[in-house]
Amino acid sequence: MFLPKYIDVEVAELIPVLQSMLRIHSMINTGNALQLHIYMLDFLNRLQKQLQHSLKVTPSMKLNHQIKEYLSVNYKIPVKAQDLEEALHFHIDYLTRCLKKHTGLTPLQYLNYLRVEDAKSLLIHTDSKISVIAAQVGIENDNYFIRLFKKHTGYSPGEFRKGRQGSV
Repeated sequence: MFLPKYIDVEVAELIPVLQSMLRIHSMINTGNALQLHIYMLDFLNRLQKQLQHSLKVTPSMKLNHQIKEYLSVNYKIPVKAQDLEEALHFHIDYLTRCLKKHTGLTPLQYLNYLRVEDAKSLLIHTDSKISVIAAQVGIENDNYFIRLFKKHTGYSPGEFRKGRQGSV
């Protein structure tokens, strides 16, 4: 989930939820941890509703959705700035500003985010080699994939797989 940098928030609606979260957090145990998660979901839901009501669809927001859609469809292949420019008919600098304004990420950072998220799923649900998974998510260099994955998750792909296989 990405939140925009600037938003008008009605704090009065959020404070009771935050106070409930603090109250439960001060006496946290396994019995009430789920309740804390529920309050967190409620908080995020209220925040998202406020965001939807306060935002007008601007041209940069439409373009942001188009960029994200293009990258979501094409992340498994090498994507160059020129490809993005040709597909969306805007200069890469403008495309980068629009995406960064709404997600906080550049096109390359968003592309890598998509690749790592897909790789996480493949590591959990398949027994494919790490080099095969790297290629499946559009990264040909295994060493680069391992460094990128560790940068995003804090774990190497092998460590991530070992840690998650017992929980599935």
